[in-house]
Amino acid sequence: MSNAIDDETAWLPKNQTVNRKDASDSNGDDDDTVFALGDADMGALNRYLHGGRVLPLDRDSYTSTVGIIDNSLMTTSIWGKVDELINVYKSIHSDCSGFLGYNDSDQERKKRSKKLDSDDSDFSKLCTWDKMNTLAQQIYEYSDNAGDTSAEDSYGMMLQLCGDYNKSNDQKQRDEYRQNIVAITEELLGDIGPIQTHITKVKSALEDFDKSGETQATKLETLETDMTAILNKDLGDVKSLQADIDSQTKDIASDQKESTRIGPSPIAGTIAGPIMFAKFQSTINDYEGRIDALNKLIKDENEKIQIHKTLQANVTSIKVNSILASCIKSSLTSVALHNQAINLSNLIGPALETIEKPERGWNVMGTMVQDLHDKVSKFEDQVPPLLLTQAKLDKIAKEWLKLNKYVTSYIQNAQLRPQVTVTTLDDYLEQLKKVNDSS
Repeated sequence: MSNAIDDETAWLPKNQTVNRKDASDSNGDDDDTVFALGDADMGALNRYLHGGRVLPLDRDSYTSTVGIIDNSLMTTSIWGKVDELINVYKSIHSDCSGFLGYNDSDQERKKRSKKLDSDDSDFSKLCTWDKMNTLAQQIYEYSDNAGDTSAEDSYGMMLQLCGDYNKSNDQKQRDEYRQNIVAITEELLGDIGPIQTHITKVKSALEDFDKSGETQATKLETLETDMTAILNKDLGDVKSLQADIDSQTKDIASDQKESTRIGPSPIAGTIAGPIMFAKFQSTINDYEGRIDALNKLIKDENEKIQIHKTLQANVTSIKVNSILASCIKSSLTSVALHNQAINLSNLIGPALETIEKPERGWNVMGTMVQDLHDKVSKFEDQVPPLLLTQAKLDKIAKEWLKLNKYVTSYIQNAQLRPQVTVTTLDDYLEQLKKVNDSS
């Protein structure tokens, strides 16, 4: 730490926000800035979690969801594998519900979140989603206080006291200034410590969820192989199915690079909105054609082959999940849901990186406050002189209050539940065409 307080950037919030525009497109507009936990990576994970809660959990809901009306061709061995698949879905459902706190009553969740014990046991009992929201609440309170120029323990007051100390020639008054600086830094450190601890616990919870997801993905991969063998044995080998589906979905996946550039979707995160539609008209038309081709491929007049294709496609890794918003909400008749579990790591990885970014920031900010505390608390050391202008002190307060605004928005939006529906490809195509017609 410098012997003088001469760099206001050292006292600004660090790594707490992200700009959702690409660096090349960003113009520094605050409207593009969000609190780190509100980044798109967390949004994708949120949709996955809520999607996991609508998975079919019994035979009736499974066959209804995938569109099998006549069960007469479902052999005992096929039902056996379907039951195994449902058991995996139950595990995913349980993991997602536990992550979001749906295994507890609202009253229990509110009681745990309202007041945390000094030993942090209550925080540890919170579901992962509530841990994240509690963490955000703590950062909200810290930023609100740090940016409040009238608060006795704000950053501005702490730094101003350093200036007052060095201006005073009265030893008694200097000692009082020193004691006040130590008190403020201890107050701040008392708030930073729990934030750092809770970030670590959120990371641990995400890692545990990731491990469980890997376990379910392994089971689903095995089920894919087993289901293929049983379907071929009991219903006959549909030789061209895998090659046809692979061909179609490879083309669809290749369109993802273009479609993701279009931005958030008005139809549950699937395709572009009317505003940007014209710019990507040819891409969307081609995309619609590929989805339509896949839909026709799945449908077949031969009932036996229809069931074969339906069940095969349900457990086969079709790389279309990222196009359908990386969440379990798409057609079980056309999209292999196990690929959602396999690609969960593609959501958890960015989510972990998202939480690690503010973690690094709090480590740096904690070190800054700790260094000032240690320097000031030792009477043999001089209190660093304040060389910042009032304008720069105001900038520090302003940046903390801006963070407070972003955290406030996150807390409000975190309570919103994404709409998750199980959609057939027919429904999906209908939505796509409506967007096309309205453009």
